[in-house]
Amino acid sequence: MGLKEEAVEAIGFKRLAIFRPGIIAGNVHTPGYVAWLGRLIPGRFGTIEQDDIGRAFVAEFLDGSAQTGVVYLENGAMRQRSRALK
Repeated sequence: MGLKEEAVEAIGFKRLAIFRPGIIAGNVHTPGYVAWLGRLIPGRFGTIEQDDIGRAFVAEFLDGSAQTGVVYLENGAMRQRSRALK
């Protein structure tokens, strides 16, 4: 993933938000037991709900904490933006 991020950054976008979710819960590609076990893992490698990721995308698009440059959003930041969306 690091190489993909570097390639996208090299394009030179004025503003770029890179989302780095841990285990994505609530979709058909993540088995239920994996999502449950991921809840035991704290921080960026743990579980995040797909709805939180989607709301964080929208919040970042609307508010854009990084008016210029690159911002990295991991689980905690995505949850925070998701909950702040009105």
